[in-house]
Amino acid sequence: MDEQRLGLTVFLLNPNEVSKFREALPGAAEPSLLSHRPLEGFFLPMQSAVAEPAWLGAVRSILQTTNTPLVGQSPAGLLFIQRGPKSFVVSFGHAWRQLEDEWLEQDFGRRVALNSIPRDQILEIRAEQVFAKWHIADERAPRASSVDEFGVEFDRDLVAVVEGVPAEPLVGILGKTVRGGTSLRVKIPFKYST
Repeated sequence: MDEQRLGLTVFLLNPNEVSKFREALPGAAEPSLLSHRPLEGFFLPMQSAVAEPAWLGAVRSILQTTNTPLVGQSPAGLLFIQRGPKSFVVSFGHAWRQLEDEWLEQDFGRRVALNSIPRDQILEIRAEQVFAKWHIADERAPRASSVDEFGVEFDRDLVAVVEGVPAEPLVGILGKTVRGGTSLRVKIPFKYST
């Protein structure tokens, strides 16, 4: 068995929107079912045609030579996992673009990150100041630092994204870093057979 680190983006579906998610996605009625217990759910592959990118025409219009062959394919997929009353979606490739904002729990990733990262292991905070002058601040530390070293005032700012090193017992589950906003971004070891 080979092992590689796989970056995953995980979303939590709003329980009231799961049926809309299933109805809206083509092929969701007859997906590939998961075969590993205790996971229940399905994988929905999303094929893409081998074609020129839509932006290539605009680029060619400013080039001296119009002979610029460029084709690509971007297959993607959504992995739907039902775990008790919770429904999760793991996105691969550009499949996250198929998800509607109203289907998602907007602060899921941020809550997981805040609950798993100790105060002194923060790498990045993205916040919006909504009082006084509105602005967005995105601060990143070169190494894990205390939350107090970031210029965030929690009585004034709304934290949108937080990234850091999870507490020691969670590193094996969530990976070396965890990033959370609407989605949860983790990089975990994944064993597979070729």
